Amino acid sequence: MTNIGYVHGFNSANTPENTKIQMLNTISRVNVVPIEYDTFAGCDEMERSIRESVMAHDIDILVGTSLGGYMVSLIGLPYISINPMVDIQDGLKSHVGVTQTNY
Repeated sequence: MTNIGYVHGFNSANTPENTKIQMLNTISRVNVVPIEYDTFAGCDEMERSIRESVMAHDIDILVGTSLGGYMVSLIGLPYISINPMVDIQDGLKSHVGVTQTNY
């Protein structure tokens, strides 16, 4: 069985209703592991948190969206980025100081 780690985007969370997780779960012989991390943490802390989850769940491949798409590119495993944020510092400038969550 292949373990796929799914990494959500900025100010988001993994929920059972997440359509990307639901679609990944339709692939046979695949176990989807939702990976949680604090998107308001610094980049180093986000990367450390994702790496710890990857090691704890023996992840084989990563799938990430938006900020998660950028973060999976740093881990060193095969990955798929969906709508990745490529310039994290400029992309998140407008959110500095904003702490309202949507989940």
